[in-house]
Amino acid sequence: FVYILASIPIYVALKRYLDERGREIEEQAMTDYLTGLFNRRACFIFLKKLLKIAERNSESISVIFLDLDNLKNVNDNYGHDAGDFFIKKFVGCVKKVLRNSDVFSRIGGDEFLIVLPNCVAKDAKIIAEKIKYEISVDFEALKYDMDFSYGIAESNIENRADEDKIIKMADNRMYQHKIFKKYKKKLEEQN
Repeated sequence: FVYILASIPIYVALKRYLDERGREIEEQAMTDYLTGLFNRRACFIFLKKLLKIAERNSESISVIFLDLDNLKNVNDNYGHDAGDFFIKKFVGCVKKVLRNSDVFSRIGGDEFLIVLPNCVAKDAKIIAEKIKYEISVDFEALKYDMDFSYGIAESNIENRADEDKIIKMADNRMYQHKIFKKYKKKLEEQN
């Protein structure tokens, strides 16, 4: 009996320790190590839930797929520490523009996804342009021209999309935007 009473505090301490480690592991599994943003896995989980809520409430939901332009050049010319610095600075600029209800995730090395509940594509474009402005202001002081390409997709009452379809649409539009920017730059260089 004395042995059982003596082991209770040990059991309680061990359980508390394991519970804390479990929460840490779960957080690590859902979070990007560099930025502290949700990772790809967490993003898909949240997006799936938010799409269901939007459908149930007859609301629109938009996503913005962002891809940093020329991050490879930064890494190649200045090193990965510089690339990490630019990613963190970029994330800080984006966070200035977003609402508390928005979900911002890093889904790849230089790819990000913003989920905008109760938001139509037209308003998502305004948010993307505000992000561009914030980046131009913040990076101007560094004498570096940071830019990104983006694509927007919306799921609404007339056109419902699941998480795979809406991300694919936004990703395709981001690539169209990137190609347009390259074409525009080439024309400007020729003139």
